[in-house]
Amino acid sequence: MYNVTPEMTRTLKVPAAPEDTENPAITEATGNIEENGALVLAVTASDNVGLAELEVDHSLEGLLPEFTVPAESISNLAEIVEIDDSNHYKEQIEPALSKANVEFNNGIWTLDFGQELTNLIVTIAKGKKSRFNKFLPCSKRFSR
Repeated sequence: MYNVTPEMTRTLKVPAAPEDTENPAITEATGNIEENGALVLAVTASDNVGLAELEVDHSLEGLLPEFTVPAESISNLAEIVEIDDSNHYKEQIEPALSKANVEFNNGIWTLDFGQELTNLIVTIAKGKKSRFNKFLPCSKRFSR
């Protein structure tokens, strides 16, 4: 069908994938209640092969499960946070999660819990020690 000659062919060298030389690391984490009443957490991380996800650990058991967000923007946190049927606050939390979001850009996750979810956290956790214990970034190489 085609007359292909050796002069017409090319050999291409594909560069090797970068070697994973470092563990993902948090370089900065901040949290604020914005003027609109929403809790906003910003987590900056780095990794030489690319970030895949961020694990969010906290002390809000029974209210909000610990969760993992991918390295992408999500307009509805309910898409990734599953509320167990046994959670007493499920009917309140699920609609509030749908108004919370995550933005990811250039190694920075910005988690905006929205006013409704923030109010639930503050009201239900009132009088209890509540904190976000740990943020654990995962590289593309080691993601789940």
